[in-house]
Parts: sequence; structure tokens; C-alpha cells
Amino acid sequence: KQALLQPPAVESMSQAQVIHFSCHGYFDIDSPVDSAFSLADCICPIPADADSSKRYRQLANGDAIDLEKCLTLPDIFNLNLPECRLVTLSACETGLSDPFSTSDEYIGLPSGFLKAGTSSIVSSLWSVDDFATALLMIRFYDNQHFLAIAQALCEAQRWLRNSTQAELIQWTQNHPNIDQEHKQTIQQRLQTWYFPERKPFRKPEAWAGFCAIGQ
Repeated sequence: KQALLQPPAVESMSQAQVIHFSCHGYFDIDSPVDSAFSLADCICPIPADADSSKRYRQLANGDAIDLEKCLTLPDIFNLNLPECRLVTLSACETGLSDPFSTSDEYIGLPSGFLKAGTSSIVSSLWSVDDFATALLMIRFYDNQHFLAIAQALCEAQRWLRNSTQAELIQWTQNHPNIDQEHKQTIQQRLQTWYFPERKPFRKPEAWAGFCAIGQ
């Protein structure tokens, strides 16, 4: 986090045109301002003073998230991203907002990036599957060569929904930007868990969680 929020990292981010987050994220409905991306080393045992400190967010398994080691919504509001055309939040619950907000604007992680200056955001509405998301994101970025961001996402979602196991394997093997090791990993997983004629990701939970916000 400190590298993200201090020079020269912030200065380099201010020049970025595309920023992609692939990590764990969560929306805190009780305190939206504490919504955050979980960064490295943020999971820790619950300290003795955790109940009296807003620094920690308790998890169901008994551990805690140290918010000082996360990228929180206030951190995002303080970023400066004037050149950024797209922020992709490839994490869980990044598109949720406070439905009970008394202000004119919904409070959530996307609103922080809009305030920071980015023009478009792709975010998620629920906990998403890592494997399906990886395929969706590859197709989404491919589509941006000839489609607007919202259209690129929509086409990627239709493609993932309608593709059979055999079609996904063929697409993977023919993709020029996936290295051989990852091609083998994708093919092995598809062959292990799915039949060639089946559409592995036809159910909405695999592809419908992502939405485009902004221009």
C-alpha cells in the first residue's frame, strides 16, 4: 500500500491509461468508507484491541484484515488519474454501493475511481470465479482493439456464456498472447472438469457479475 500511495509510484499511476486490479476486494455495507482491496500481507491474527479499533475488519475464519495494509476507499479518492481511460476491478464485490446513502451519489469503490479521474470502470457485483474471470478478462481486453469498453465487456460475456469446452480449448491454443505454460493449465482444467460439447460457463454466475460504469 505504501508504495501505491507515495511518490514516485503515485506519479507513475497518474500517467497510466489502464489500471487492472486482480485481487480480493470487499464492500462494507455497514461502513462503505472502509470498503477496500486486500493487498499483500493484509491478513493477520486478530489483535487484542481489534474490537475497539477501526483498523481491523474481522473475518469469519477468525483472522482479520488490517485496513492500513489495504487500498481503502479514502485512499482511492486521494489518487490522481487524469490520463486513465479504464480501471478494471477484477475482484469480488467491487461494484457494490451503499443502497441507503442519503446523498445524491452512491458510495462505493467505483465512485472513488471516478472522482480520481478515470473515465470508465469495470467492476463486479458478487464473488466471482477466478478461472471464468481470467478467460473473460482476456477476451475483454482483446475486444478493446475494435469495440468500446461496454461493448467489449458485453461481447466477452456472450462469448463466455455460449462457448463449449472444445471451443474454449481451441481459442486458448490459438491465442497469440497466452504463453504455453498457461495454455496447458487452461486446457487441463477444461478437459478435467467439462465435456467437449458442454458450455462450462453458461450460467449467469460465471459471467454476469461484471458491469461497465462511466463512458
